[in-house]
Amino acid sequence: MSTETPTERREAAATRRRWVTLAEVVAVAGVLIAALTLWTNWSDHRANEADKIAVQSSAARERTKIDLSAIVQDGGDTLLLKDARHD
Repeated sequence: MSTETPTERREAAATRRRWVTLAEVVAVAGVLIAALTLWTNWSDHRANEADKIAVQSSAARERTKIDLSAIVQDGGDTLLLKDARHD
């Protein structure tokens, strides 16, 4: 037989409910931390992709630029145009 009184049983049940609630709060906090970590990693990944695309675009734009220099030929009748990067 149990020597617990009804009051002690109620207090024990309330304590168990309190601990379950505390465990739930800790679990929810863990889920929130995991979600924030996931969001941070995802946004960093997107920022890195945007930087990479910008660098590639800049490099492609630089390769397509033409820097012409002219040399007079045929006694001034014609110009010989040259681009050192696109020989």
